[in-house]
Amino acid sequence: MVFELRKGMTVTMKPTGNFARGWDGKPFHGVVEKIGRKYAHISMNDYGRRVYLFEKETLRCTVEVEHNAGYELFPDDESFEREMDRRFLLKEIRSLVRDGQLEYLNLDEMQRVYLVLTGENAGNILKKD
Repeated sequence: MVFELRKGMTVTMKPTGNFARGWDGKPFHGVVEKIGRKYAHISMNDYGRRVYLFEKETLRCTVEVEHNAGYELFPDDESFEREMDRRFLLKEIRSLVRDGQLEYLNLDEMQRVYLVLTGENAGNILKKD
């Protein structure tokens, strides 16, 4: 998720890679200290003050590239929660499909699933000219 950073803004941060080991699921918070030409400097006061660099255009943490650990940025806690919920549901839906749970749906239920996933009516596809 890419969004505009402003100096003094508080952002929500999710650890990635090795930083996520032992993570309890609660987001961290950081403050945008400086926005340079290429990087945004975000400070955290977790276990002592640390400053992480993020590419302005992609919001990718520069530490992640070097050490398989970093942070993912969100503009606020609500955006973080919504994205975590979205990822959870995506994982659950993939699991249902992989485990064959859709095999037991009747035609009407399958058409509703198809409509939700594609936005188009499956009845038009099923009718042969």
